[in-house]
Amino acid sequence: MERYPPEITSLLAPLIIIQGLDSTVIRSNETEFSDNGDLETGFNCQSPDSSIKIPSTSSDDNIIHNYLLSKEDASLIERKIPVSHGQISSFLSEFFLRHNIADSILPPYTAKGFIKQLYYHFKFIGSKCYIPSCNIDVFKNKYSAEQTTNSEVMDMPISPFFKESPYFGTILPLEWIQLYREILPAIFISIYNLEVTRDKAQDVAADRKLVEEICSFKHFLNLRKIRYLVILICDYPAKDISNSLSNRVEHIRMNTKLAATTGLAFLNSKEPKDISNFMLSIVHLVRPWCTDFYNALLKCSKMDIPDASLQYDKNLLYSRSSLKEALLEEFCGVTEDSTKSMEYCYESLINSFHSINFQKSKLWCQCRGLLDLAAIHIVRSYILLGNAKQSYKKFAIHIQNVTALLPQDLKDSYSYYTWLATQMSWLAQLIEKSPELIVDVNPSPQRMISLSLLGNMSRKQNSSPFCDKWITPQGGFIYLHACSLMRQRKICALHSNIDTSDPYMSTSLMEERKFPYSKKCLQLLNGALDMFSRSRKMKFNRAESYTYFQIAEEHFLTKNYSMAMNNYLVALPIYHEEKWKWIESILLLRLFQCLIKLGNYHDSAIYYLKLCLLPEKLVHPLKFSIDHQKLKLDNHLEDCDPSERLTFNEKLINVNVVFEKQDVIIGNTFTMQAVMTSAMNTLMDHAIVENVQFIFGDNSKCIVVKHRSDLEFRVFETFYCDIKDFDYAEFESNLIFSGFGTQKIFNFDISSAIGKFSLNRVKLIIKTLDFDIENFVYLQAEKPGTSVQWLQPFKNGNGISGHKFVSLTLPSTTFNVQARIPKVNIRLNYDEVIFDGFEIPIKLFIDNNDVIDYTYNVISTTNVGDKSLRISPRKPDNDNKIQSGKIKASQSKTENVFLFIPVLDTNFRTQGHDDKEMLYIHFCFEFTSIADGITTNTIKEVKIPIQRTFDIRLNIQPDLGPNRSLLLSSDSTLDKAFSPYDRTWKALVYMKNNSYMQLILNNFDLIVESSSKAKVKLIDDDFYPTPQRITFPCVEKKFVELPFILSSSSETKSCSFIDTKIYLRFSYTKSEKDFQLETLKPRPYSQLVWAGKLPLKDPRILVFLHELENNLIELNYLVENPSNEILKLHCAVSYSAEVEMYDIDTQVELTIAGESSKILKYKCGLAMPNINKRLVSLPEFKFYDTAHKLYLNQMLVTDHIVLKKNKMYYMNLRRETSDMVSSINEFALPNGNHIMKSYK
Repeated sequence: MERYPPEITSLLAPLIIIQGLDSTVIRSNETEFSDNGDLETGFNCQSPDSSIKIPSTSSDDNIIHNYLLSKEDASLIERKIPVSHGQISSFLSEFFLRHNIADSILPPYTAKGFIKQLYYHFKFIGSKCYIPSCNIDVFKNKYSAEQTTNSEVMDMPISPFFKESPYFGTILPLEWIQLYREILPAIFISIYNLEVTRDKAQDVAADRKLVEEICSFKHFLNLRKIRYLVILICDYPAKDISNSLSNRVEHIRMNTKLAATTGLAFLNSKEPKDISNFMLSIVHLVRPWCTDFYNALLKCSKMDIPDASLQYDKNLLYSRSSLKEALLEEFCGVTEDSTKSMEYCYESLINSFHSINFQKSKLWCQCRGLLDLAAIHIVRSYILLGNAKQSYKKFAIHIQNVTALLPQDLKDSYSYYTWLATQMSWLAQLIEKSPELIVDVNPSPQRMISLSLLGNMSRKQNSSPFCDKWITPQGGFIYLHACSLMRQRKICALHSNIDTSDPYMSTSLMEERKFPYSKKCLQLLNGALDMFSRSRKMKFNRAESYTYFQIAEEHFLTKNYSMAMNNYLVALPIYHEEKWKWIESILLLRLFQCLIKLGNYHDSAIYYLKLCLLPEKLVHPLKFSIDHQKLKLDNHLEDCDPSERLTFNEKLINVNVVFEKQDVIIGNTFTMQAVMTSAMNTLMDHAIVENVQFIFGDNSKCIVVKHRSDLEFRVFETFYCDIKDFDYAEFESNLIFSGFGTQKIFNFDISSAIGKFSLNRVKLIIKTLDFDIENFVYLQAEKPGTSVQWLQPFKNGNGISGHKFVSLTLPSTTFNVQARIPKVNIRLNYDEVIFDGFEIPIKLFIDNNDVIDYTYNVISTTNVGDKSLRISPRKPDNDNKIQSGKIKASQSKTENVFLFIPVLDTNFRTQGHDDKEMLYIHFCFEFTSIADGITTNTIKEVKIPIQRTFDIRLNIQPDLGPNRSLLLSSDSTLDKAFSPYDRTWKALVYMKNNSYMQLILNNFDLIVESSSKAKVKLIDDDFYPTPQRITFPCVEKKFVELPFILSSSSETKSCSFIDTKIYLRFSYTKSEKDFQLETLKPRPYSQLVWAGKLPLKDPRILVFLHELENNLIELNYLVENPSNEILKLHCAVSYSAEVEMYDIDTQVELTIAGESSKILKYKCGLAMPNINKRLVSLPEFKFYDTAHKLYLNQMLVTDHIVLKKNKMYYMNLRRETSDMVSSINEFALPNGNHIMKSYK
């Protein structure tokens, strides 16, 4: 890209001259924004190649400078007011630079794509600026031409229509583009700082001076049809003088006659957001002005018709007109229309090229340059429009078109490949700077097309279906193609004898041969690596390895051997893994050569050995180069220590190991076959293996074969080795390997100890004429299930008679020696279900069906959940461990062991009695053969469910306790205050025997745990005596009820609940002799049966009943109010048809003071038909708390009342029957824990 000037490569954008900003601030900001899409990043060095050059506009060699910008022919805009300084000025310069396209070939872009039409070419000038004059007479005097249009006057010095012009008869000089890119602006912007001095006279004088300069500039620019914009900035705070500033700005506008928004803009804020919004409005404001300016030029260019007497070629005229039109349209912005115009211009240039004589070097070179210009603009335009596929298609057509138009003799010259490499280079750089959203760095490999663009497809075939399928290749491949063309250019130059006849961008043959091809190729190859590294979805491993290979080649050619070696090393692994042997051989040769050149003889010897392992057909063409470098290595080896060995980890000799049988019984031998085959080519055709070591596992065992030259060489040899008692076995053999494919086969008959062994590696000490090598061969195991060859020798051992296949049961390098399995049968006898709290027997039956005697030892581990238990032998009271014993051949033995099952830990659960634990017993029987002392193990596992011996449940109910006699008196008016914090509870324990044994239970006790400030304790109550001895039969599975009376109290009135845990303790024993177990001693039993909260401050109602004479009953309601508040209750009575009530109001209002209680007694009589009924429905009393809006719970404290479907029934015990008793049992037995509802 550096071979073209910016007039060809840069993106055309409206030229806007900015005057009035501090140059030091601009230069400091240019450093940050310099890389604004510039394609020449990495290629900024001065090109030694032939290139198209245009002198700068300040040079005396520039035609525009001579004819248009000389002081007598141009007008000077000179600024006398100082430039602007300050924070706002710095922000403005930063913003302009951010939107400045400058010489970049692509506009700025974001993640979403290119910035649409908001880029300009901002040119910052100092106090002086020259702009061409509009005086027609100036050009009349110079050229004596007739008056023409204003457009023609501007083109006069560079116009091809005048004979005195240096470009007479050409199409369009690049200076015409330079004129509109560098000199003639579309807009001129002046930036002034509005000074505030607090002195009105000075401010007025400054404003007058400012108005005069603005008016002068305005008149000057209006004559040239250039839009003028003034930006006033003020760094002074506007809080105090806002009205004054507004008046001054308005006064300046009136005197300069500039519009408020489109002629003069004012900025007085230092906030970045305000400045950004202000500048964005400026950027959008000037866009239509630029379009109008270049549209006006476009109209003038269409009237640019030369005099008929000049005989100007019509094709050239069409090319000139279409090119100017396309360029001016691009100044307005890249669109589909501007792209089509540039394509039409390209077609016109191709037509003109047919009529140009190759000998007219000036016109030839200009037309070639304009063709390249048009191609660059077309390709870039399609990228800007988001059509990368079309851009590459147009590039390919450009290459083919120019190639087809060139004479045949030029297509084989170095100038042709110079041009091709240049085209491919600018395409690669263009793609590199394009956003990934448009040019994908991860193209699909299935759709990747060839980079061969030099085919015979003509321009008329550019719409073929083949072209429509093209996509833009990954940029790295384009760089590689450019590099290959650069190398072809070098080859042509070296083989050429004469200078090229093509004058376009070419040099003489002498200068061409001085070109630094390697430096340029390295730049292109590094660009390829950068493009490949950008790909995230695809990995270009082969392409990257090839690129590193080519970089290494360039360094090798320039004798930079260190860099060459580094790149060869990076390229080598991929070619080695994918078995590209020919390329690998070249890489190994280059590494060998580099190491010799660098004097690293140790590593060079390693790579020489790697060369020795290559196939002979690959080494043979390289043998001369290898031997040439080998002489230097040999000279160095003569000076080295002869005892020094090279360590080499690749297989100089292939070793393959096979076991005929992988599973053998101890005492038998197994055979290992080791096949050693030479892998060395003719570079090392003679080697002696002085020592070969077969290393097993963790180096614990090893078989060694040493070389002995006086022995006869035999292909097959068999050795017997015992590694059972020894870790090392040594043998001797003739181990000379002469030539590729030499084989040596060992059969080792091995006797080993028990275990699984693996042969991991083989160590060889190899001696050649030049080297002593320590070679490690790491064996790769074949998977089980595959078949491997087992070679069979001739009788004399000097050849292979055949082979058989061995099926692998283990990995191929592994063998397993197993112990002899004893023929001993083990049986266990135990109960299918056991109960906790008892000792159980387990019988062990051991039958020796073998022909040899054994000693045995029984080891057991027993667990219930996470608790370990202990098994004892023989008797329950014996704590000895299970003893070892001896069992003779054909003998049987029986062992009795006992195991005590503790009481299972029980977390209190509602359905806890249904849960079962499991007993796990692990028996390990160790049998040791008396004959050979080998021990083997036999495992037996037992899993037995454990049933709880006792099913225990608890139900807690309120009780009357010591006040029972008083409350059951017949005084219906009794009203007594009770202590609200002392409450009595009845704990009913229900027990059932689940075992098959008859048990006797003694010494019942209820242990209560509660908090320190609120206590719950067990009290004696004659009304509910607890039995001290219970006999549980083994047949009847009924619950037995045990009553306990508890008392709860609190030392503080703030305690609402008491956290309570209740444990039941007793002792138990069997009632008679059991034939399986000896009589058990009494054992303690303890279990958590209840955990919860007992309420203390809940108002409650206790309901009890007193039987009177003459079929009368008395319902008693004790209402307790332990709170400090007055309890107001509404009592509603719902009558029962089976009971007659006396003197009872249906609606009663009760008031109960705090910390007190009240007793309500109601007499009822049984109706005649219901006297003999077992269950009599009672009236319902509902107590409603009017304050808390809820009904109080009623709790039964009598056995005369039962609940059935939430209704109270009187149990007429006067007519009690057996059926009634069973129904009572139904109501009395709770379903798990009973936790009372609390009052809320």
